[in-house]
Amino acid sequence: MATALSDRNRSLLAGDMQPKFLATISDQGEPNVVPLLSLAPLEEPGFGAFAEFMMWKTKANLKETGRLAILALDAKLRFFTARGEFRGFVNSGPIFDAMATQSMFRYNPYNGIRSAGTFELPAVDAEGQLPAFSVLAAHVRARRMATAATVGMSPGRLGPPPVEAGPPWTMPALVAEKYGRLKALKAIAWPAEIGVRVLPACGVAPVGRRALVIADRRVSALVPEGTRVAVTVITMDPTAYQVKGRAHHWRGVLLVDVTETYTAGPPVPGRLCPPAAS
Repeated sequence: MATALSDRNRSLLAGDMQPKFLATISDQGEPNVVPLLSLAPLEEPGFGAFAEFMMWKTKANLKETGRLAILALDAKLRFFTARGEFRGFVNSGPIFDAMATQSMFRYNPYNGIRSAGTFELPAVDAEGQLPAFSVLAAHVRARRMATAATVGMSPGRLGPPPVEAGPPWTMPALVAEKYGRLKALKAIAWPAEIGVRVLPACGVAPVGRRALVIADRRVSALVPEGTRVAVTVITMDPTAYQVKGRAHHWRGVLLVDVTETYTAGPPVPGRLCPPAAS
């Protein structure tokens, strides 16, 4: 049964250009999370919609499992997250028209939307505000722990858990740099009994080009050891990327061993980013 959103949370979700994220999960338990500004509440309490525009993995996951989670924030870092159940795609009617006439699509240089997805929100999972001093403190701690992890990963040094087999560079340098920015929004998604969960991720720093440190205590407390996670970043450029990997608890932070990097925005969202060899 859908839950009616509070006026505050409905306002967060209704903002035209406010940061919003959609998390999904495959039938194999692989999470996916992408920025999706078109997320919006419907008039019917507890229901929402989004535009299907340049999404492939998200659409496939929704068809496979029907499980999703949303995250919405505003400029003051007030946020809420909610789990949802996918209801289907429509390509005509009032919901489709409402999504197609959003300003971001009305004048889009690429294409119009293909359809509109609808979903029900059974429950709000988390809500609050990220204090600016906490965000800064987490950022400083993440940078310090990333340095420690880099030393630990050096041959002959005692450090974090061993990373999975794979190439030493799984993030291009320009992507790693964006994850390390203080003025960039990050979201993390992971499998849960309810399907998938998503939270804002503060205090993110790259460990070279192979891993990420997440020094967000809320995230560390909820993400299970060894689980597959997806972490997305969107910057003021605007550009967006998503990395996937396995999470380990290490010295009070979450260490994500990155195995893949993808683009998460136009013109080619979902493209695997091949890392440079050096």
